[in-house]
Amino acid sequence: MLRLYRGCRLLTPKRQPAADVVLMIVDVVTDETLTRVADVEMASTNPHMRIVLIADIVDEKYVVQLVAHGVVSILCRRHVGARDIIRAVENSNSGRADLPDTMVRALIERVRSMHQDHDADSRLGLTMREIHVVRLLADGHSTAEIASNLNYSERTIKNILRNMMARLGLRNRAHVVAHAMRHGVLTDGHRVS
Repeated sequence: MLRLYRGCRLLTPKRQPAADVVLMIVDVVTDETLTRVADVEMASTNPHMRIVLIADIVDEKYVVQLVAHGVVSILCRRHVGARDIIRAVENSNSGRADLPDTMVRALIERVRSMHQDHDADSRLGLTMREIHVVRLLADGHSTAEIASNLNYSERTIKNILRNMMARLGLRNRAHVVAHAMRHGVLTDGHRVS
């Protein structure tokens, strides 16, 4: 279908990292989908690369992570045709998004929540996502449990911990928890339910 469209040049899988727009089609968005999207983003050599995701089922809990990894358009497969897909690819390439209203609302609520927490915790040297991970780690949760609780993949949680430890000069997970304790992240006044 895209080969017939004059405004589109398809790249071979080997050239995917240079793509302006990557089109992904899945049945159901899962943790594996998030990992695949993150892998596409990390492999990209194009700083302006965008992802158009077509799926039958997308739980709103995945929307923030999808957008964070370069997804700018999400289309419901059973409601789109060739013209809709081409329009989404064109729009994505020119910086516009195509998201269902329910997903836009989910993003707005997430941004509001992040803004409310930002002022209290930005001075600690930890992002809010890192703080959520550390709190669950301090409560004794495994990487898999933290991933499930925060709706991330296990790989993402491991990357968050590894990057945080490298950036802050922390040696291990216990040192991460100790750092958080010293900065008051684990006190009752900072608890996240």
